[in-house]
Amino acid sequence: MNQRKWLILTALAMEAKAVLSEFRPGLPEDVNLRVIGIAGRRLDQNAFRGVDGGVILAGLGGALDPELTIGEVVVDAAPDGFWGALPFRQCKIHTSDHLISSIAEKRQLFIDTGCAAADMEGAIVHRLAESTGVPLLHIRAISDTAGEALPERMINWIDDVGEPHFPRIAADMLLYPSQISTMIRLGKNSRVALSSLAGAVRQIVQSRIDS
Repeated sequence: MNQRKWLILTALAMEAKAVLSEFRPGLPEDVNLRVIGIAGRRLDQNAFRGVDGGVILAGLGGALDPELTIGEVVVDAAPDGFWGALPFRQCKIHTSDHLISSIAEKRQLFIDTGCAAADMEGAIVHRLAESTGVPLLHIRAISDTAGEALPERMINWIDDVGEPHFPRIAADMLLYPSQISTMIRLGKNSRVALSSLAGAVRQIVQSRIDS
């Protein structure tokens, strides 16, 4: 087995949990996993210390390209071929400083950037990878399509690692009961995307890291 050290990063605790559930009894001993929070708020600038293999940034993402479907996996990899041939769509992923909630904004970002998907952590992780010279693979599983709007207040329903704030959720459901069906839909979409994400990460670890 390759003895180099590898690192998997996720923004949300549920993403990390999904990835870990794919590995029994656990991750390979030369692979670590860290939760860095929404927008990388918990990312330690020394996070890549000792990592001499590569870093996988894995999470859920919103589609900007209308052709992307729920659960579809996309990757933004360095063009040097380090990660080899991957059986996923390769594209650019846009990093936003806020939740992209409206269909109109998704449409405009797709036109302006040419990116197929969006996240909130990629840019800061890319900068750290470039500064340390560690190869980075950015992978996202689509949890909302380009034609789906998100509740603007959704970001307030969770903490910085995605754990629910139940009092805030309950208050919003009382004020905006129409959001209940939206929450159910989002939950279903997220479960599909998490399953796809975890399977993709396992496939990459087994084919690239364990080779």
